[in-house]
Amino acid sequence: SNTRYTVLRPGGLEDTKYLGPAEMELNQGDIVGGLVSRADVAAAAVAAARSPDTDDVTFELYAHSAFTQGPGSTDGFGGAPVGKTGYERRGSTWPELFRGLKKE
Repeated sequence: SNTRYTVLRPGGLEDTKYLGPAEMELNQGDIVGGLVSRADVAAAAVAAARSPDTDDVTFELYAHSAFTQGPGSTDGFGGAPVGKTGYERRGSTWPELFRGLKKE
């Protein structure tokens, strides 16, 4: 099949101001979570829909300054910070963030 997909998994949604891609972190593996504004999720979704780098990938999106959680965290946002997963992505633009995402 030639069907393409992108799964964007936002962290906990907040009604806060848009921070932009330079303040975001992407991750893969559903291990790290955090908080993210609805405005940033919307912008990331539009940018991902236009980017060939997001074809056939799943990724998490959260503000890099937000709390992180590990597997088994009970409250969703107050778990102890976890170490690096090796799939963290940071950049100043959406294309920089999407470049190098692991295809499924």
